[in-house]
Amino acid sequence: MNIQKEKDVFYIGTPEQKDAYITFTEKDGVLTIEHTIVPEALKGQGIGSVLVKEVADYVREKGEKVNASCWFADKILKDNPEYEDIYKKEQE
Repeated sequence: MNIQKEKDVFYIGTPEQKDAYITFTEKDGVLTIEHTIVPEALKGQGIGSVLVKEVADYVREKGEKVNASCWFADKILKDNPEYEDIYKKEQE
């Protein structure tokens, strides 16, 4: 799976046709995942989780933290110990 990055989005597909994507904002050393969009035809293939992992890898490289206002991404980040070091609850 080839994941691309633009200013505030990671996606699969092309810049013109993003097949699945995750949007985010960055502020004060914290990246906030806002939306994870996976169309019905691609659901159940783990694409959303792969996109969250890509964001986590990006955050680690930058030495930042991540949180999510998107329920899906928040659940992945909260429920997986591999993200414990970078996960920052939104209330903190």
